Amino acid sequence: MYLEDGKHGIELISPFKHGISVRGSNIGLSLIKTPIIPDPLSDSDCITINYSIIPYKGGWISSKAYIEAYKVVNPLYWIINYSGENLGYLIDKLIDIDGDSVVLTMIKKAENGEGIVLRLYDISGSSGELTIRTEFPINKAYRVNILEEKIAELSIENQSTIKYRYRPYEIVTIYIE
Repeated sequence: MYLEDGKHGIELISPFKHGISVRGSNIGLSLIKTPIIPDPLSDSDCITINYSIIPYKGGWISSKAYIEAYKVVNPLYWIINYSGENLGYLIDKLIDIDGDSVVLTMIKKAENGEGIVLRLYDISGSSGELTIRTEFPINKAYRVNILEEKIAELSIENQSTIKYRYRPYEIVTIYIE
């Protein structure tokens, strides 16, 4: 939930399905709603509630407030390989995504076992240019469909940068070799 006046704003984020309401300048968050019938003691145990309140300057898109909201609702899970080594820290170092309103939702090994697949989408409803930079060399890159079938080859700059023009709300799936 975002509440803003164009110069600054505040976002209230919860990964749960709580009720959020706004009346004037007041924001409300229902933390728990329990039935009394058939069991008046339902949900009487300890309950953990997670939420975040984040102030920002500008609009929610220009401030990239949606990125913080996405991190709260969809946290990054670490990857442990078969040897037990924690590889999750490598994601921030190996791939950099730059797009005005693009969110990276998935990184995974390609179904054919020969590359990686990135899935991203535009959250703002605007078009723009997406830039993906890697710390590893890229041999080839393709725009693929959800089944990872190649649609179009993408150009690569300096063996480590891919640029792609996205449409409003477009879901982009990119295969990297």
